Amino acid sequence: MQIGVSGAGGKLGSVVVSELLARGGGHGIVGISRSPEKLEGGFDKREGDYDRPEGLAQAYQGLDQLLIIPSADLRPGIRGVQMKAAIDAALKAGVGQIFLVSAAGTREAAVPALGEILLDGGAGAGQKRFALDHPADELLCRSHAGGDHHVEGSRRPCRPR
Repeated sequence: MQIGVSGAGGKLGSVVVSELLARGGGHGIVGISRSPEKLEGGFDKREGDYDRPEGLAQAYQGLDQLLIIPSADLRPGIRGVQMKAAIDAALKAGVGQIFLVSAAGTREAAVPALGEILLDGGAGAGQKRFALDHPADELLCRSHAGGDHHVEGSRRPCRPR
């Protein structure tokens, strides 16, 4: 199984990649980053930049599972556009299981910066609607509140791992 981490160069992404490598299991690990040359470790490294979505489908090619970690860009509207493009690229690449995590709302920021990316309301609800219109085999979104949001319309129900 090929497991990709989009955002592998960030704080959370680097920890996730390290943990996946430590757990073993014989899975191929793919780190996707704007700067793959900066990634360290024995795993496949690919270039992928949320601000250049035309290259994301190629970066996600051949993956069975993909964890999408949003960028730290808090400009109004940017994260929503980036995540929509990332999900679209993953679907185009044929990724079967897509996981989206977000820490939006864990610190105070001016609206609309936070509202743009929340999955349970505000402008970010468009991400969830987009995902409903473009179902992968599974799409699981984890929000800052710690709740899982299985996107209805996925071909298979999400099951705890």
